[in-house]
Amino acid sequence: MKIKFLFIALFCSLTFIACEDEDDAPAPAATTNNTTNNNSSQPSIQFAGADGSLIAVMSTSETVAGPITLNTGVAAFNDNGTATSVGKITLEGVEMTENSAGSYTLSASAQNPMGVTFDQAIDWDVAGTGSFSAFTESNTNDFPTISGVQSPETVDKSDGYTLETGSISNADSVIFMIGEVVRVAAGNTVTYNFTADDLRGLATGTTVASIAPYNFYNRDISGKDIYFVNETVVQKNVTIQE
Repeated sequence: MKIKFLFIALFCSLTFIACEDEDDAPAPAATTNNTTNNNSSQPSIQFAGADGSLIAVMSTSETVAGPITLNTGVAAFNDNGTATSVGKITLEGVEMTENSAGSYTLSASAQNPMGVTFDQAIDWDVAGTGSFSAFTESNTNDFPTISGVQSPETVDKSDGYTLETGSISNADSVIFMIGEVVRVAAGNTVTYNFTADDLRGLATGTTVASIAPYNFYNRDISGKDIYFVNETVVQKNVTIQE
């Protein structure tokens, strides 16, 4: 029996991975979990009935030296609701790290300080094991495009906060995140208004504000429902104050 499948969208900066409330009809079958948690870097996305998801992430962070873009990836699989390994996975020819059963990541490293190189087609190769057959896939979808975060660097919790960008295109849904507060909206949404109530659980100090449009499609591969996702992330540090 299939259940909702959880994967983690990675939001990457130089020093950290930044990675069900719905707004304005997000894309069918995709939701995000906006439950407050202790890890502000990891909003989650769910596809009902999915057996696996492979996500390519292009993340740009604002730094004192200018914008830095990293290309990374994440994948996760389950067998009838139980996380499971599918053997070796490569993204653009680079082997991913299997962190635990069914959970894979590819991050920037000393060998690849900017992550992997994304070609016009994003190439995935899954070795397969157990009930999962080996397969390859070239995701020819373009990444969503988005201008940078245009919101102020100070978040006054009592006043609420508008997280916005100038434009978004080629997206099915958009994730808006301040610290651990996450909301999802339709793919053409460029502004999200966080209320004071939304923000009341945030601790004061520095955190990250992110906007992450993504697109996806799914395929039946040997009886398994597999999702392929391209996600673009822009983010900046903000200061939370009462």
